[in-house]
Amino acid sequence: MSLKILILVLSSKKPPYDMLYQTQRDTWDAVDVMNVSSLYYWCDDFDTMIQKFATAIHAIMKWDWDFIFRTNSSSYIDKQRLLDQAQTLPLNKAYQCIGCSGAGFFLSRDLVSDLCHDLVGHTHTHIPEDVVIWQTLQARNINLLPGAMRSDIWPRPGRVVVNDDSNVIDFADEKRIKNAYHVRCKSDTSDRQKDVFAMKIVHHIKYSSKVFNQELGF
Repeated sequence: MSLKILILVLSSKKPPYDMLYQTQRDTWDAVDVMNVSSLYYWCDDFDTMIQKFATAIHAIMKWDWDFIFRTNSSSYIDKQRLLDQAQTLPLNKAYQCIGCSGAGFFLSRDLVSDLCHDLVGHTHTHIPEDVVIWQTLQARNINLLPGAMRSDIWPRPGRVVVNDDSNVIDFADEKRIKNAYHVRCKSDTSDRQKDVFAMKIVHHIKYSSKVFNQELGF
């Protein structure tokens, strides 16, 4: 069976996030991989994030896919490696990510269908979308599957590194970037230009034959 993945990207048309959207389109999303497609959905207000997610998943249920991978504006996705990761997941009751981080998580089609039902009429304010999703699935006795991996480019003070042989977050170096299906490019500052810069560097490392320039600051 050929698995199909839909990458669902939480995005915004407001500056400075509009430049992140364009950078994603110009880098990782410009790479064509069979059976992997992308959809950007728009949200400019924190308090409406869960409603926007609910609207998006209702719309895609008529499409042909087996898993979604929900990610955000500051993430770089390697589509082929993402597809390889999906091959390790069960077709049903699959929920996989680092903690309950909204930077990137897999959901199988049956769980997305459940969320379509469970999120109807819910108005969660001041609660992050990823937390609401995690709490909703926990109520159905759905637990996170082990094996999620992510590399982070920018070190952030106080960040918890999970390393229990099932969930691993590493500060990114060139080798980890090459092997990662998900690289988080969000810096610990409010300067989203740094995220754009990081995303372009990741793309360079994955697809350029040129030697990586360590003077760029990584």
